[in-house]
Amino acid sequence: MTVTAKIGVYAGSFDPMTYGHLSVIEKANGIFDYVIVLIATNPAKTPTLSREARVYLARETLDRFASTASSSGNVLIYDLEPGRLVVNFAFAVKAHALIRGIRTGFDADEELKLAYANDLLACEIPTVFFPADPELSMVSSSMLKVLLQHDADTVELCSTHTKEFLLSALGHADDLSKATEKRIYQRYLTERIRVHKRFSAIAS
Repeated sequence: MTVTAKIGVYAGSFDPMTYGHLSVIEKANGIFDYVIVLIATNPAKTPTLSREARVYLARETLDRFASTASSSGNVLIYDLEPGRLVVNFAFAVKAHALIRGIRTGFDADEELKLAYANDLLACEIPTVFFPADPELSMVSSSMLKVLLQHDADTVELCSTHTKEFLLSALGHADDLSKATEKRIYQRYLTERIRVHKRFSAIAS
């Protein structure tokens, strides 16, 4: 008998990934065989970081700060092509569920609306909600940017790399070096190749 891998898709802008996102990923990782962190662009927002930088920082955060299980090959990172629906991607990789994180009651209301919309588009793929850890319940990418602009201590909210990238993008630090930009793009390409290879296995 062939056992089908359980795949969960966790979509978001991750601009950038915070430890709040990480807590949701680690909880989902205990339920699914594979968690695909899908970096998308919210049409209602202008991202601070490039898609390449968001992929780079997400992988860096997972590799350096997640548990051994979450930093291994069963957590994949992929960027969604502009204009493509998350549910269409989920169908393509034969996902079993869409993953959403909830921090507050306001989050719950907004996430339920999104879940209802996704259900109309793809009723075969349910939405599974995971609460962020209580101490991270107020952490968001938007709040992180505000805190950094006011020189607040963010060591409990994001990685040092993430802080450096955001400060540069927000104009509060020197621009990234050409070598760093090259490293970001190389990591981005490596991640895409890695994910495409794995997709051919888990979506077959």
